[in-house]
Amino acid sequence: MRCPECDAAENHVVDTRGSRGGRAVRRRRECAVCGARFTTYEHVEKRPLRVIKRDGRGEDFDRAKLLLSITLACTKRSVSQED
Repeated sequence: MRCPECDAAENHVVDTRGSRGGRAVRRRRECAVCGARFTTYEHVEKRPLRVIKRDGRGEDFDRAKLLLSITLACTKRSVSQED
């Protein structure tokens, strides 16, 4: 994290708390060089999962397709849905 005032990379966190309904973290930072204080918001970047097929092409992950495959494999065995 770089200071917006002096562009220095050295800073430390003064305060941390949850924000935006628990979906982000608000951090109050202080620059070690110039002493300026600034706020950052950190959140998880959600990127879609990709599945790389054997032939090298990629496709989006499909949860329903995985569940269907597991269900099909279990019907060929003596596994009940409760297990």
